[in-house]
Parts: sequence; C-alpha cells; structure tokens
Amino acid sequence: MNAKQVHKFVERYLEATGCAVLERSPVHFKVKLSPAADRALTNRPYYWGFVDRTGAEPETMSFVFVTDPAKYEEIEAASARPPLPPGSDAIQAGVHSALNRTFGHVSASAIGARMPRENLFYGSGRMNQLFDAVHQNGKFVYLFQQPDTKAAHPFDSTAYTPWLGSELRQLGAYYEPLLESAEEEQRAAVSLQYENRKAEFVWQLQPRVTASVINCGVFHLAGIE
Repeated sequence: MNAKQVHKFVERYLEATGCAVLERSPVHFKVKLSPAADRALTNRPYYWGFVDRTGAEPETMSFVFVTDPAKYEEIEAASARPPLPPGSDAIQAGVHSALNRTFGHVSASAIGARMPRENLFYGSGRMNQLFDAVHQNGKFVYLFQQPDTKAAHPFDSTAYTPWLGSELRQLGAYYEPLLESAEEEQRAAVSLQYENRKAEFVWQLQPRVTASVINCGVFHLAGIE
C-alpha cells in the first residue's frame, strides 16, 4: 500500500466507526476516536471495564494520524511557530495532573495539550491494529438492496440466456430425426453418440458451484418480507 491508499483506508475506517475528524489534509487526520474505535485501538480494557460497570460517560482518546510523514513534516516546518521555552511540556503535564486531581479527568483539549502522533504506513503497528479491527468487525455485513427504478414490479424476472437448454434443444432437433430414420444396426451407435454429445454439453455448460462460508450477511431485498 502506498501513502494514498493508506490515507483512503484510514479515512474509510474513521467514517465507518463514527470518529470525529477535527482536522484533515491529504497527509493527516486529527481525530477524536469514537467509543468503538477507542475500544479497538487503544488497549484500555480496565478503563472500558470501569465505563461498562458504572455507566460513566466515556472519554475517548484523540490522535494525529499521519499518512505521509515526509510531506507532513514539510507542512509543519512551513507553518512552524516559535519554539516554546524549555520546560514548557513539563509545566503542561503538571497542570494537567493537578486538574485531574481536583476535577477528575480533564480533556486534553481543555488545556491545549498536544495530541499523540501516529505515523501510519503499511507494516506499522497501528496499521496492523486497524487491519485487525476491520477483520474482526467486518466478518458480517448488513445490507439493503438499492431498488431498480426501471423495474415495474420487484418480482419481475431478469432476462438471461439459458445456454444449456438451448444447446440441448438444438442437439435433439438434429439427433432425434436421425434416430428415427437410422437402420437398426446403426441406431445403437447413433444413440450412443447422442448421449455422449449431451453429456459433453452438460459438462461444459451446467453451473458447478462449490460454496464455503467466509463472510455472512443479512440482505433486505425489495418486495420480500
């Protein structure tokens, strides 16, 4: 997967899981994860166990997902602000800790703290997490048919060409008169040839389907309750 394919995959995942995209560009996403995405990606089983037991309002994590690190660095360098004084990060961490002790959990955005950055590329740990989450949650689908506006009725048949029946009819039109007019000593050979030709057409044209369940889905078709 190249950077554009990674970007498109991440975008589709964020949309499918209901994450709040706070900022985006062709090379990054700044997101606040939805509860479903947070459960799948952040490895916080104790926190989510607490939320499930107490019914507390969950506070999901936020990230900067970078899908093209080189271009993102160029953009950041072009818009770089003056460096913060030494020790600013430690001061922010202390303020955050004090607010947590006083008021409980405080969102990082409330004090301007930086979001953790994740570089996403094929083979990275976070991308593997995304693949695993998609694999686990994408085993089953729930789809609705898009009705054909041209159809007069949902039970109308769709025209198709019955190749096998057509070929067998043509074959019968040739061999059956031949069998009726054949001499007694030739009739067995003609009949055997007819049966062999029918078997050949059946082998060539009869559908042969081998099915095994990989993914399952529930499909709601128009007109069928």
